[in-house]
Amino acid sequence: MKEADLLATLGRRLSYLRHERKLTQEQLAERAGIGNAYVAILEAGERSPSFKVLAALAEALRVEPWELLTDRRLGPGDDQWQATERKLAQSIRSLDRDDLTRLTDLAQRLTRRPRR
Repeated sequence: MKEADLLATLGRRLSYLRHERKLTQEQLAERAGIGNAYVAILEAGERSPSFKVLAALAEALRVEPWELLTDRRLGPGDDQWQATERKLAQSIRSLDRDDLTRLTDLAQRLTRRPRR
């Protein structure tokens, strides 16, 4: 993976995790012991943090450091995505009306969450 791609992934993950935890950039900076502007620069993918800063951000966000550097979500082009999609479709066919309503409600709530 190219450095620019890694920095972009780090920036997206920082922003996603910060929003998921309902933190401002200032609050994350304070928890990690770094400057506010530095968080913005990192989220923009413009700088490479030291390992010490990466560890501090991970601790502030309550994740492992490697979780800031990777995005393991599946995409529609992945074989595993397609297999999962088929399994889900097969499972849905067997649901009764009440369970289908619950599943639909859950899916709607999940899609309203910020993406990684």
